[in-house]
Amino acid sequence: MVASLVAAALMAADSDLVALVPERLARYFAARLEVAWFAVPTELPAVIIHQQWHGRLDHDPAHRWLRGHVREASV
Repeated sequence: MVASLVAAALMAADSDLVALVPERLARYFAARLEVAWFAVPTELPAVIIHQQWHGRLDHDPAHRWLRGHVREASV
């Protein structure tokens, strides 16, 4: 078990280990390192991601912009 998906992918790339990472990350490393990626052969449950912030930031334009970009990136 590692702290991040990137760490898992790098450890797998430098060993005989296997890492379960999102497809975009797998494709990124496969294009840059000597690794192959394969789709998971079964349906996985959806992952629910929650954003949290202090209420005083609800109407802050910069924070709203950032929340929107995080939401778009995680779809």
